[in-house]
Amino acid sequence: MEKIFQELIAILDEQKYSFNGLSIYLLTDEEEPYKLYKLNMSTNEDIKKVINKNIKKAKDAQLYEYPENTVPDGSESVSYIKENEVPGYDKFKELIIKDNSINLSKRIFEQIEGNIKGFVINAVITRSSDGKEMDILFFSTLDKSNLYQPKAGLYRFGSEEGDVLKKSRDTYLELKDNCCAINFNGVVFVVHGHYFERLFNYEEHINVHATTTVKEISNLGLISNCEILEEHCTRNKNFKKKLYGISTANKLDNVTFDTFKALKKTIGEGLFFKLDQKNKSITIDEGNKHKSVDQIIRIINDEAAETLVSKTQIFANQRIKIFN
Repeated sequence: MEKIFQELIAILDEQKYSFNGLSIYLLTDEEEPYKLYKLNMSTNEDIKKVINKNIKKAKDAQLYEYPENTVPDGSESVSYIKENEVPGYDKFKELIIKDNSINLSKRIFEQIEGNIKGFVINAVITRSSDGKEMDILFFSTLDKSNLYQPKAGLYRFGSEEGDVLKKSRDTYLELKDNCCAINFNGVVFVVHGHYFERLFNYEEHINVHATTTVKEISNLGLISNCEILEEHCTRNKNFKKKLYGISTANKLDNVTFDTFKALKKTIGEGLFFKLDQKNKSITIDEGNKHKSVDQIIRIINDEAAETLVSKTQIFANQRIKIFN
C-alpha cells in the first residue's frame, strides 16, 4: 500500500507523469448513489490548485488502515481502504469513468441547489516510463455554506460590451480546496474521515459492524453487566468506530479473561473495571460507566502499548510502535 501511496504523491513530478485531462462533476442526492452534473469551467486553474494542495499536504503523512485510524487529518496521517471494500463504490466509480453525467447549466443549477452534496475531480494522467494511462479521483463535500447569494446593493459589469454595471442576482458556488478522499489504483486514501463518511454514507456501514460486534462481545460471556456496554455503544460514535475496527480485524478471536487480568495487574487503579477470578469475568464500574466502557473497548481493539522507558502499559488513540 505504501508503494501505491508514493506513486500517488509522485504524480506532480512532470518528468514522470503528465496530465491529459481534467473533469469536474457536482454530486447531488437526486439519485442513488449520486447524480452527476459535469461543470464546464472557463479555466482549470482552481481544479489544479485542489489537486496540488492535497497531494503536497499528504506527502509526509503516515499511512494507517482505515479501521485503525478513522480520523486522519490529511497531513500527518492518511488512512487507506481498498475501493471494493467501500459499499456501492463500484457503481459510483463507473458513473464517473464512463462520464454518465448531465452538463450543468444555469437553469439546472438553480433547480438543484438544495441537493448538492459534493464534487469529484477526475484527473487522467499518463506515466512516462510505460505510457500507461490512469484515472485519479479527488472527492470533496459541499453544502449550503458553499453557495453564496449576492448581498443587497451588489453590482457587477455585464459580459456584454460597454461599461454598464448590472445588479448581481446570481448564486455563486465555492469549490472547497480540501478533499476528503482520493481514489488511485484501486485504493481509496481517506484524508478527512468525517467528510469521507458523510459523502459515502459510510457511517451506516460502521453502524452495522458496530451492532454485530456488540452482540459478539455479549456472547463471549466475559462481561457480567454487558448491557451497560451495549447502551453506551448505541449512542457513541467514537465507540462505534472502534467496534468497526474490532470487527474488520477479527480482534475478538484473541480476547480472553487473561487479557484483562494482565493489564489490570500492570496498570492497577488506572483501570475502571473489576475482575471476578472465580467466574473468569469482568464487571463494568457503574460509578464510571463511560470510562469503563471506553477502556474495555480499547483493550479489545488492541490499543494497549508499553512506554519506551518504564515499559508501563498505556492506552493511545493510535497504536504506539515499540522498537527493540
